[in-house]
Amino acid sequence: MATRHLQYLFEPSSVALIGASERPGSIGAALTRRLLAGGFQGELFLVNRRHSRVQGRPAFQYLPELPRPPELAILATPAATLQDQVVELGKLGVRVVVIATPVGILDSVARSAWEKIGHPHGSRLLGPGSFGVIVPSRGFDASLGFISPRPGSLALIASSGAVLGPILEWASDQGIGFSRVVALGETVDIDSGDLLDWLAGDPETHAILLFLENLTDARKFLSAARAATRGKPVLVVRAGRGGDPDSQQVDAVYDAAFRRVGILRLQSLRELCWTANALTLNLPPTGDRLVILGNGAGLNRLAAATLLAEGGRLAQFDAETQAALRDLSPAGDAPINPLDLGADVDPARFATVLERLLRAPDLDGILVLYAPNARFTAEDSAVAVIETVGQAHDPTGPRPVVLACWLGADSARAARRRLQEARIPQFDSPEDAVRAFLRRWRRTRDQVALMETPPETPGRFDVDIATAHEIVQNIQAEGRDRPNAAETATLMSLYDLPVPQPDATITAPVAGPAPLALTIRVVTDPVFGPVLLLAPSGPDMVASGDCVAALPPLDPVLAREAIAHTRIHRLLQNAAIADPGALERVVLTLVRTAQLIVDLEVVVELELAPLWLTAGQTTLGAARIQVGTTVEPIRQRLAIRPYPRELEETL
Repeated sequence: MATRHLQYLFEPSSVALIGASERPGSIGAALTRRLLAGGFQGELFLVNRRHSRVQGRPAFQYLPELPRPPELAILATPAATLQDQVVELGKLGVRVVVIATPVGILDSVARSAWEKIGHPHGSRLLGPGSFGVIVPSRGFDASLGFISPRPGSLALIASSGAVLGPILEWASDQGIGFSRVVALGETVDIDSGDLLDWLAGDPETHAILLFLENLTDARKFLSAARAATRGKPVLVVRAGRGGDPDSQQVDAVYDAAFRRVGILRLQSLRELCWTANALTLNLPPTGDRLVILGNGAGLNRLAAATLLAEGGRLAQFDAETQAALRDLSPAGDAPINPLDLGADVDPARFATVLERLLRAPDLDGILVLYAPNARFTAEDSAVAVIETVGQAHDPTGPRPVVLACWLGADSARAARRRLQEARIPQFDSPEDAVRAFLRRWRRTRDQVALMETPPETPGRFDVDIATAHEIVQNIQAEGRDRPNAAETATLMSLYDLPVPQPDATITAPVAGPAPLALTIRVVTDPVFGPVLLLAPSGPDMVASGDCVAALPPLDPVLAREAIAHTRIHRLLQNAAIADPGALERVVLTLVRTAQLIVDLEVVVELELAPLWLTAGQTTLGAARIQVGTTVEPIRQRLAIRPYPRELEETL
């Protein structure tokens, strides 16, 4: 991935703004103002065809007048001049060109024309329509925003500049800082994959935040994301959910892609920043067992309900901790998680109970909730918590992560500022805190998927690939696009998949639930290529919201991970009560179906429906296979290539 020039995007020693202006409301005036106000310490060249001075600074009329070629150029000239300007800048040797002027949504022809402009001279292009670039630690603000973010360790990449302003304003109010901020605009060259690849090795960035709509190069993005998530959290909010089935299917495919490379997908911009801030602070996550400690029973129950609904666990106290907490209770009550200390709890008791919990075994996190109290100030209680956390030290192992939620407006502002300064993650609501805690744990759990690269042949079963190829070649030679019943049965048998039994009658046992019926489909996504879809059988399998997607190739670990924490997984767990092998059979069916798609590149669509799971067996009603005339090898169509196990040798 050619990212060698991106250092000039984030760390230029010289910048030229072509189209610098004083005209109110113009892009050139806004960029000039931001560049001058940011305190950029490198060389700044302003270019304006009509004026020799712009906003009090000398300006050049033409690019050849510049004393030296800048490393970074920013274009704010009319749309009709952009392509000529890019060519001229490329000839001068400019490494990166940021095109701020919008040109509207580009079709494939216009995009192709843009892609050819910068390549002959080696220039990299960001935009057109880029909202800009910000590097707070260097005082470099070449953006169209109205907020200058503080320095920090979070990198933010957005496909649209419209979301940057609200995110940066909210983050600034919460004391959250950024290392790099980029708005892509129309991605004719530099895209999110390039930026991920560069930020993966950036020592100033500890977590990467993405706001995406759609990708154009899935393989590049997934490759870069997989490398980045091994070293730092990558979080994404994707705008694209819709009510129609096609939109939901596309959304399921993006979910599968994000899971496969260890990206955490979040549902809101606020959750994006909160979770990222929590991931970069405090201690590494060790599990999902949480203790909720607060001065309001209602708040405690709200946090507990969110924890259980999101799949977390309320930590249990061992006998020694129970005895210690009972002694700390004024009434000698038995300690129950969540722990309600009462509305009149004083800071000293808050600290004493927290100190004991920090020494307790078998818990992974402590959420401290505080509601306004007339007897004690929120700041005093926060100071007590901060001091207790600061004094806690366990040389034998990690202590639980501590999160805080101080509710209130003016009454809690000083307390929240103190918690932020002490690097204790502080949240606006109990729900935000619980979700951030669980995201920390899930990121650790999802690292398993990053280490899985299925081989070209999974090794769990042998396939006579030559016979399979002969079948599909005969179908193509005869001008057909579908195999007949006998050919379908043979293909299914070769891959150890259930053979269709269209006349089979599936009846429920006399006592027990009805057999579970599933559908497995393979479709070709325009971005990610072949994709497997698993859902309960029925005409509305995608619209139901239960559709799960997975990207081939698969192995059993990845197949299980794809369906874990979904409604289908719960259905299979329920089915396993009567049929203990149901989940394992579905996993292997997914793996074998994925292998068929990897081996037979001309199979463009496949549907197995319905798959009935009955006691000890899987019965298939029908199989529909479509053979295409694709000329692109399957390894080019796949978003994730199989591991080339056949190239290994032992010396």
